[in-house]
Order: sequence, then structure tokens, then C-alpha cells
Amino acid sequence: MQQAPKAIYQQILDENSRFLWERDFDSMAAQWVLPAEIGAYDKVIEVETPADLKAFAADFRDNLDTMGATAYYRYGLGADYIDGGCIVGTHTVFAMRGAEVVIEPFGSEMTLLLQPDGLWKVKGIITQANLSDIRSSPGNPRIEQD
Repeated sequence: MQQAPKAIYQQILDENSRFLWERDFDSMAAQWVLPAEIGAYDKVIEVETPADLKAFAADFRDNLDTMGATAYYRYGLGADYIDGGCIVGTHTVFAMRGAEVVIEPFGSEMTLLLQPDGLWKVKGIITQANLSDIRSSPGNPRIEQD
């Protein structure tokens, strides 16, 4: 029996969020299929290599520290199989300092692809926010260049 897509989706969200928070960027990168895209209203970032993803993640994590975040959560709203090897879902992102929001919660959509080894990996994320609204610094020039 096939596992429920929302359970798979939430598991990947939880693992990637934990890896981001703990700065375990190698484990985070291992859960992605590259090349991939991280999209937002104001920018699409092409992630070609694990080094690109690690640089983007490290910069975003540094920004969470700068904003005083003490927790980072992503809550899955729903997910569906597109076919047997693809799941697309939506989630809300929360960056918190205690009970206070540090970044206004925003929605995102993530695509997962089933790999030949049976593992699900992230192919891309579309964020329903401007990167400039969820970042407190100009970021990594290598990632931010147009």
C-alpha cells in the first residue's frame, strides 16, 4: 500500500527544516534533486550544485539568526500524488521568537520526486512571498546575482 502523500510531504518538510535549523546543510542537500529552483515573487534562484544549495541555506539560516528567530517550522496543508513518482503539496512557513512571529507566515509549494532507491527528494519550492521580505541581509552574492 502506498504511503499517504501528505505524510511523505510533512516528513520531508520536518527533516529539511531540522537540517536548516541545525545547520546540517550536507544532509539538507542530500534530500534535493539538482538542478532545482527556489522561486519567489521577486526572484527565481537556480540551484545547480550542492554548494549552491548549501550557500543559499546558510545565508537564509544566518538571516533567521539576525532576525532573532528561535524556531522555524513548516506545516503541510495538503499534498497529492501527481503520478506515482511525483508529489506536489502546499505548506505554511513560520519563523518564531517564542510566541512572536519574526517573519509574517507565508505559503509555499514544494515538488517531491521519487528516486530509484525509493527515497523522496525535493525538486523545487515556490514561495508565495518576496525573498526581499523574508531576508534581513543582501545575502550571498553568488546566489543573489541575476
